[in-house]
Amino acid sequence: MTEVDYSEMLETEIREGLEKFIEGINAIRMEAFTRRGFTHLTDPETGEIARGNVARVYGRGRVYWRIAHGLPGRESAHCFVRKCDGAILKTATWKAPDTNIIRGYVTDEDSGASAVSEYGAIYAI
Repeated sequence: MTEVDYSEMLETEIREGLEKFIEGINAIRMEAFTRRGFTHLTDPETGEIARGNVARVYGRGRVYWRIAHGLPGRESAHCFVRKCDGAILKTATWKAPDTNIIRGYVTDEDSGASAVSEYGAIYAI
């Protein structure tokens, strides 16, 4: 009988969820830009979010992925994602998450879209 390595399956699921999560953040930010008429934040040729306003993984720490947006040298931390379980955490500082309350998981059905807004992770109620 062969053993199944669940840790590899979970890691793959978290990485796929992270990609969908970042796409979701960018979709939320794009919808907010167009709703508010912020056309200077979009690329006029493609109609997509301009390079500096795209959310992306910034730096690769040992425990967390930092999701940030902004131009190089002027980035803002959007939220953090814990590597071991895909938990979405609110930003406490540029370098550290607020670990008190988990806002959601990137492996959820909506890939964590309900845990963030265009500004960052939602506040816990």
